[in-house]
Amino acid sequence: MDRRVAAALAARGIDALHAVDVGLAGEPDVVVFDWAIGEERVIVTRDYRDFSQLLKVAQRAGRSFPGVLFVSRALAPGDVGAIAAGIERFARRPEAFAPGTAAWVTAEGG
Repeated sequence: MDRRVAAALAARGIDALHAVDVGLAGEPDVVVFDWAIGEERVIVTRDYRDFSQLLKVAQRAGRSFPGVLFVSRALAPGDVGAIAAGIERFARRPEAFAPGTAAWVTAEGG
C-alpha cells in the first residue's frame, strides 16, 4: 500500500499506521501479520495471495487476530483518495472489522 493512504486515513481521524512507519519495511508478511496481532491492529493490504493464507493458518490454529481488510485491485494503486475513502466507509460501519475475519474494500465502497 502507498504510505500516503495511512496519512490520508489519519487526516480523516482513523488510527492508521504504515508498516514502514513502525520499522517493518522489508519484513516478511508473517512478521507484519504477527506484529498486527500483537498490537491488535487490522491489516489493510492489496496482497490477497499471501495474507489470505496467513489468516487461514491463524483461523485453523484458533489464533485470535483483529482482521484483514483487502483492497480491491479495481482501485488504482495511486488513487490514494479513493482508497482512503473506501477504507473510511468500511471502517465507519458498525459491523466493520469483526475479529478473526477478512473483508474487502472495492471501488463501489466495499
